[in-house]
Amino acid sequence: MKISTQHFLTGENIAQLNCEKNTVKFLPNLPDTLIIHYTGGRDGASSAQYLCKKGIQASAHVVIDRSGKIFQLVPFNTQSWHAGKSSYGGRDGLNKYSIGIELDNAGLLVKVKNGYQSAFKGYYTENDVIKAVHRNQKDKKKEQYWNLYTEEQMKRCYELCENLIANYGITTILGHEEIAPCRKIDPGPAFPLDDFRNKLLKK
Repeated sequence: MKISTQHFLTGENIAQLNCEKNTVKFLPNLPDTLIIHYTGGRDGASSAQYLCKKGIQASAHVVIDRSGKIFQLVPFNTQSWHAGKSSYGGRDGLNKYSIGIELDNAGLLVKVKNGYQSAFKGYYTENDVIKAVHRNQKDKKKEQYWNLYTEEQMKRCYELCENLIANYGITTILGHEEIAPCRKIDPGPAFPLDDFRNKLLKK
């Protein structure tokens, strides 16, 4: 995997989609932050296509499918609409400073008779689920059910972040739940956010 001079990914298992609604370029010396999200959707391809629609007031730079396939929607020198109303470290509106990485994941699940169910009525088994407490919860004893990320996703996400750090001098990696804690819960406790960023940024 490499990043071209035109700010697009090149390499195997990468698809480029055209998200024409995003045209505002980052200021010099930006972006400096990566924001990790989950899609809450059925699969990576449909989530990427949805985010590219003109009437949808959301987008991201990339979506990583559960198979490890990467869909790039927006070049990395251009702002996407992934952070929404957000603040961190004295800065508001993190879209202006960050690259948005969406991982195909159902997120928070509910236990039902035959397994676990997502908000879009997808069903999951014990092998797809982790029981954990979210970092933003006040009740630290209240465990909930979360869709696990795949090994392939995690490897590709790590590789992508390594390349983005090398190309853009990224200094910060955050979860959506950290920049909008009152309204967002992604990427959730199934994503090892603290270990992930510590390993990447200590290199």
